[in-house]
Amino acid sequence: MIGSRNSEAINQVISAYTRDNDSLVDQIISILYWYRGAITREEVWQLTPYEREKKIEFINKRFKDAGDMMKKQIPVFV
Repeated sequence: MIGSRNSEAINQVISAYTRDNDSLVDQIISILYWYRGAITREEVWQLTPYEREKKIEFINKRFKDAGDMMKKQIPVFV
């Protein structure tokens, strides 16, 4: 790819890497924020993509559950 000296293709590859990196950092920041000290930064960086995705799914499910409980006027954040 890079050996082809096709600047458009090279720019596309670099842009894709940049987007992927930004997405990874966003996921890591989200996990660190919502787990609030239960997991260290180094531990989050060592997670596999599957493990990171499962943690994000868990967080999103907890928000959905809390929202459903709040709609039923069940105390959530006591």
